[in-house]
Amino acid sequence: MARSSVHEVISLIAFFVLFALLSGCEPNDQKGAAVSELSNSDITSLLSSAENGNKDAQFSLAVKYHLGNGVAADPVKAAFWYEKAANAGHLGAMNNLAALYYDGKGVKQDFNRAIELYKKISEAGDISGTASLAGMYMDGKGVPQDYNEAQRLYTIAAQRGYGSAQNAIGMMYKFGWGVPQNNIEAYAWWILAAGNGDTVASDNIKELRAKLSAGDVVQAEERAKQLAASLSQSSFKLTR
Repeated sequence: MARSSVHEVISLIAFFVLFALLSGCEPNDQKGAAVSELSNSDITSLLSSAENGNKDAQFSLAVKYHLGNGVAADPVKAAFWYEKAANAGHLGAMNNLAALYYDGKGVKQDFNRAIELYKKISEAGDISGTASLAGMYMDGKGVPQDYNEAQRLYTIAAQRGYGSAQNAIGMMYKFGWGVPQNNIEAYAWWILAAGNGDTVASDNIKELRAKLSAGDVVQAEERAKQLAASLSQSSFKLTR
């Protein structure tokens, strides 16, 4: 997996997690697929609330344009309403808007704007934003590449049980990105990530297990127990 794909996977997961939590709907597993069909009156009512400054309605309308849920998918309109909601302080809107700026969908690609938004939601305590910000430092997008800062930020999210961040740390050890290459450490982090529902980590475990000895697997499992204990007892801050 290339470095850039770590950020892309985290951003996509963060999008669907936020959508599920903030809209009260189950996210579809394919970006752009309709989650449910809405009547014209539903859209009209939502649009009216959004135009009257309701940030939750603005976010919901943006998501519908983003996914093509009840309306034709339109990334420009999605970005417009995400921007409105983000300006009103909606964290989910900030996260999804940052992803659009990262990808250059509906807006001109702007890594600096994505960084600005991810920093805001990270400082507000949103772990998906912290993990996405880590990915920017990992890839050197909008900021100088800094593996140490990436690992610091991933660890903050990992300490709060965010599986995608734990998977990313495993990737750093697997490929030696800013840390000594260590398959056992990678495997241990992936055990934690898989335990927190990260399916990418589960796939990584299967692939790496075939290359490890039985003794290495036992050692990795013991290391995972140590990590789990240390993370649950650790204290941390989101900002320096």
